[in-house]
Amino acid sequence: PKGLYHIPKKARGLVLFLHGRGGSEDFVTKIAAAPYANEAVKFGFGVLSVAAPSGQKWQTKDINKVMETVKYLRKANSALNSKSPLFLIGHSNGGGMASKIAFIHYKEVKGVLLSSAAGIMRFYQELEYATNMPPHLSTNDL
Repeated sequence: PKGLYHIPKKARGLVLFLHGRGGSEDFVTKIAAAPYANEAVKFGFGVLSVAAPSGQKWQTKDINKVMETVKYLRKANSALNSKSPLFLIGHSNGGGMASKIAFIHYKEVKGVLLSSAAGIMRFYQELEYATNMPPHLSTNDL
């Protein structure tokens, strides 16, 4: 997917931004996300913002493409590696996507920040192993 990124020379980890419906990779430069991106960079974290590959709205099938982009960026940049912590920030539809990525890749994702998250239950209902129980991500609790 298309994306914007900034990786400092000695990155402490990577913060992935996921936009809401109708957004794009430049979400990270907008008023709602820019303060978080600036703070992440200030504290030595790399920042990545990607556009939904399916169009303006995130879909379940986008998860692998997003994680492939993260993997590629980790390999291509010597400041990151496969063990660099990954944090997610998702707004609206991107919040639902961030929640699902964290659920599926719970060993890799170290933290999630959701802003006005939408579509979380829709994402979980699409999972083959979804149940009627609410999602539980306590594995990543600090």
